[in-house]
Amino acid sequence: MIEKPFIYYKDTLNLTAMEEAYLTNNEYKDFFINLNGLRKFVASKIPLENKMRILDLAIGSGYFAMEVAEKFPEIFIEGVDISTDSLEEARRNIWDKGLRARIALKKMDSTRLEYPSQAFHGAVNFLGLEDIHMTRGYEGVRKTFHEISRVIKSRGYFSFTIMPPEETETEAQRLECEVFDYICGAKWLTALQYQELLKESGLNLVKRELFKTRKKLTVEQAKQEIQFACKEVPRIYNIQTKSFDKVWENFGSKIEKHGLGHYSRLVLMLARKR
Repeated sequence: MIEKPFIYYKDTLNLTAMEEAYLTNNEYKDFFINLNGLRKFVASKIPLENKMRILDLAIGSGYFAMEVAEKFPEIFIEGVDISTDSLEEARRNIWDKGLRARIALKKMDSTRLEYPSQAFHGAVNFLGLEDIHMTRGYEGVRKTFHEISRVIKSRGYFSFTIMPPEETETEAQRLECEVFDYICGAKWLTALQYQELLKESGLNLVKRELFKTRKKLTVEQAKQEIQFACKEVPRIYNIQTKSFDKVWENFGSKIEKHGLGHYSRLVLMLARKR
């Protein structure tokens, strides 16, 4: 597959391929909520059409589903997540956007989808597969791919956005993958592993696209992200985490030197059911 680099942030166009810019504190406050429009751009790359019924796996806070729904005003999305907290947050966000008639939410384990075969025209996942790995391990990701293949129609698309650890370009990006895997097992598989799972599940990879935000966290911002994960993951997912002190003991000096990647390099993979 041809990988086409795409630089999304205008303020980083003058950076070389290996450079990144630190987020300002103003940017950091709501960076994840909008990713400076990156979700909207990714949604525009997926071959969806109005009248379709789409499944959003590990919907999280609902931000990507809302972008898809706003781009396609007659599409219907069912979002599933294993976390009650995430679903409650998604419900608030969706209601605030006035999209509750077109985005339904259900608490559900992605490894055992409670839908009949071929119930959906397609499925999407935006930065949620590492959470599935965190709660269900590699076998959980594998079962999820098989379930997606089962519930989408023939020739339906499965779109997912990931951060393959073997393709990181900078120390800050590598640290992002390592730190959160260490904290709670939120692990990204390699691109090759994802491709093998697609093939095993009866899905063909038809497109791959690279996005570089070239943004990273300062030391203080990184501390906030790590403290949040150490505190909230056990509450939301009932997953034991390392303590903040232990995390900082292992990674603090590297973060102080290089910063911590923050959705710096994303890969969109688009597959189609045979």
